[in-house]
Amino acid sequence: MIPTNLKNISVIGLLAITAATTEGAIIINFEEAPNGSITNVSPGAPYTNSGFVLTPINADAAVFGAGSGQVLIGDTSAWLGFASNNTFTLTYNSGSFDLISLEIGPSDLGSGTSDFSIVGFRPSMPNLTSDSLGLLTAQNLVLNWTGLSSVTITAFVSDGGIDDLVLIPNAAIIPEPSTYIAMTGFVILGVFLWARRTKANRAKEAKA
Repeated sequence: MIPTNLKNISVIGLLAITAATTEGAIIINFEEAPNGSITNVSPGAPYTNSGFVLTPINADAAVFGAGSGQVLIGDTSAWLGFASNNTFTLTYNSGSFDLISLEIGPSDLGSGTSDFSIVGFRPSMPNLTSDSLGLLTAQNLVLNWTGLSSVTITAFVSDGGIDDLVLIPNAAIIPEPSTYIAMTGFVILGVFLWARRTKANRAKEAKA
């Protein structure tokens, strides 16, 4: 039988592992695209990076390298552009993920403003939605959505684009070294307290 005190300490140690933080955020900024390049993205050839996959519903999409002659208005770096009414689905191939923020805006391939609709899907939980209307230039959209299975991103009215997605994969939860040290300390303390209590009880029984 495991002593009660030791059981309690073991539970504390388990909670310490569960509370371990994930690895740092992944930023997808499309900067791996060669300068001046235009690389088509389609349902059969989605964009992939660090286990994340961006898949459009049609082939009216491309990654534009810096200096390609096409820009996300207000941002001259590399970016992912797509035609109006094309929808991208973002997934992570190893589990759920968090979407912290992304940059959205109209592209110079379109005309006028762009509207965006972003929907986050979570297993057994209500969907999350964010609508941005009448965008004239790129803007950073902070969402802080967690526990996602997928996200859809759609531009309306005119062509749009995205950049600088800040994502956190939730599949790999790796305890930090300090977690192991703390857990070991808890276990040692539990064993010490149990031994001292057992010794005290035996002393009382001997006196009786």
